[in-house]
Amino acid sequence: MHLDITRIEEFLRDGIADATADRARLERRQRTEVRPGALRRWVDDLLRKEWGVKAATRVYHIALRGCDVKLVLPFEKAPPSRRTVEVGAKVPGAITDKVNAFGVSQALSWLAKQRRELQEHLARERQIGPLIQRLIALNRFN
Repeated sequence: MHLDITRIEEFLRDGIADATADRARLERRQRTEVRPGALRRWVDDLLRKEWGVKAATRVYHIALRGCDVKLVLPFEKAPPSRRTVEVGAKVPGAITDKVNAFGVSQALSWLAKQRRELQEHLARERQIGPLIQRLIALNRFN
């Protein structure tokens, strides 16, 4: 494969446009504060169904505390937001001063990177945008 030098300008223009759109999206997420009730409902319902109880529980605590957690009672019959947990290590880059859509997306991304299989990691990364959009929508109506 060779580089088509006549397309460099187009490639750069598209790359700058994509980067600009990404920056705007991330800034909107930073400004979108997530109410505790909306986060709890999103974690206990949608995220639990999509990623499972363990991941939903971990995202909830990373978003609120900035720390990962371990489930103390793996078969406990409680929603992810109310599970008995043992607080673990701080998550690098976790935002703890206020819960916003950006911080929740960072928690999802951090967990996605923990997947052992590359395909699982990539599949979860692709799910983050739609999951955050659903959280933002739920947040508007609560």
